[in-house]
Amino acid sequence: MLCGNRRVRTHLAGLTVFGYVMAFVGGAANAGLITENLSVVFTHGASINPTNNALYLTATIADTGPNAVQLTLTSNLGNQGYNLPSYYVGNFWLEYLSASNGYTASSDLNVSYVSGANATVTLHNASDQQADGANRYDINLSFATALLGNNGTAVFNITAKNGATFSAANFAQPGTLGGANSAVPGYVAAAAVFDNPTGGQINDSQTFLIGAPVPEPTSLVSWTALAALVGLCGAIRHRKSNKRLG
Repeated sequence: MLCGNRRVRTHLAGLTVFGYVMAFVGGAANAGLITENLSVVFTHGASINPTNNALYLTATIADTGPNAVQLTLTSNLGNQGYNLPSYYVGNFWLEYLSASNGYTASSDLNVSYVSGANATVTLHNASDQQADGANRYDINLSFATALLGNNGTAVFNITAKNGATFSAANFAQPGTLGGANSAVPGYVAAAAVFDNPTGGQINDSQTFLIGAPVPEPTSLVSWTALAALVGLCGAIRHRKSNKRLG
């Protein structure tokens, strides 16, 4: 970047807007990657006290092409001491918000299995998939007993139908508040961790639900610094112009 005859070098590794990392080449966004860390325990059974603010599950949503993303779930339950076959991810919820149509997952999206743990996928249009009386979501993945746990993964492709347009950023929305726990902050994703010690009967007193808080808009710092730099360049040019006129 030139300020008069002085070269100012800027290094932007990426700008993050609500977890949406954009790599810039010539000012254009090349790819998007959202990382949602499910670390907040917002409800749990009576006979268990899981550690809050510990990473239990990570969801990444990556742009793979126009109107196509890949969702990857990575369990961290084993590292937190909740091991298979007892503890596993039973349900995962994710919000989708179309820029033009609103909450229209079932109208806009196709979800297909890629690898790892498979799941039964349910798509809705009005954020009516409720996570234990707290937030409501459009997308639900339901996993069979002891399928996604320890450090396992589950990978799915999400593509458009009916002419829908979207990117990874459309999956970084907090769930709609509602239900008995409507005061719970809006999480961008939620999951239920089940305990199944007897091979068929879920032990509700040992289960817990986790959420991914809305990422901080850290890009504001980058944008502020960039705006300050542009302002500095303008000031330098203005001073040079005044000197020439004088």
